[in-house]
Amino acid sequence: MVSDTASSDGLTRKFLLKLEDGQTIETVLMGYTGRHTACVSTQAGCAMGCVFCATGQMGFVRHLRPGEIVAQVLHAQRAVPDGGKLRNLVMMGMGEPLHNYDAVMTALEIVTDTRGDQSRAIADHGEPQSGWYRGFCGWRRSGSRIIWP
Repeated sequence: MVSDTASSDGLTRKFLLKLEDGQTIETVLMGYTGRHTACVSTQAGCAMGCVFCATGQMGFVRHLRPGEIVAQVLHAQRAVPDGGKLRNLVMMGMGEPLHNYDAVMTALEIVTDTRGDQSRAIADHGEPQSGWYRGFCGWRRSGSRIIWP
């Protein structure tokens, strides 16, 4: 971990994590009454180029591997105070999740798998929010439990 920055109210923490190849990614743990949500990155950089987004302006570096996505979830889980558990997971960190579909789906299968260590299972996860995915059917056919806004 490169840095751990807490919000003034202490409910949100932003982690800057360094990958094996030296790239850095952000993971955010958000605390709410009765629940914690992790926001994880799916790419180092982003190819979308959205003018309002710092990650989009830095350009695309590479896709994250499933293990790198899962590692962020586990890092956030360890940071939940008082032995709590993550309830939600959103793929709204660095990168566009559907551009890294296979790795994202593999990571979601791992973190939602309840056959092993129950402390690693995530209750819910959301979908990417950029507009280009509209009409993309693969996400719905995946069989993963998705919460649609």
